[in-house]
Amino acid sequence: MHSPIHFVTGNPHKAAELQQVLEPLGIPVLPTALDLVEPQASHIQTVAESKAEQAYLQVREAVVVEDSGFSVEALRGFPGPYVKYLLETIGIDGLLRLMEPFEARTCAFTSVMVYRDAAGIQTFNAAYPGRLAREIDPTPSEMAWSELWRVFIPEGETRALTAIPPKELRPTLRGWAERSVYEQLARWLGQRSS
Repeated sequence: MHSPIHFVTGNPHKAAELQQVLEPLGIPVLPTALDLVEPQASHIQTVAESKAEQAYLQVREAVVVEDSGFSVEALRGFPGPYVKYLLETIGIDGLLRLMEPFEARTCAFTSVMVYRDAAGIQTFNAAYPGRLAREIDPTPSEMAWSELWRVFIPEGETRALTAIPPKELRPTLRGWAERSVYEQLARWLGQRSS
């Protein structure tokens, strides 16, 4: 039996997702709540690596931290790790107003997972590219985990995520899952133990 990994998260769905991905390797995942200082940094990787280091110093066993963000190329990567702040302040209406002068609307959902144990640190990155819509899609969606789904048009599509019927959206989400930081961690752990 493998030693467990502490997943530092308050989100039980994320912990369940990681457990499902690591189950074939026989690695248990322990959802772990810790008080960590959220560094004020413009890059998600810097935030995640700082939090992983803090977490490791508290538990002294293998830890994983995952952070996600949203990057708009024309805004030099803004909002980056500040998605929650953006949504609580100017909202997606404000984001679209900021984008009015720009023709290029390239953007991406981003995710970073950092694994830290006694041997050191390993970082995994994933980006899900697309472009920002010019208006907010009003379609209700139970699948949306962020308001940004209403303005994010994934690569190869002409509609915002919320406007794509679930049956048509599944291949996109499956592709995202296959290259997710969760899957990258599982592959790395599998190679490391073989």
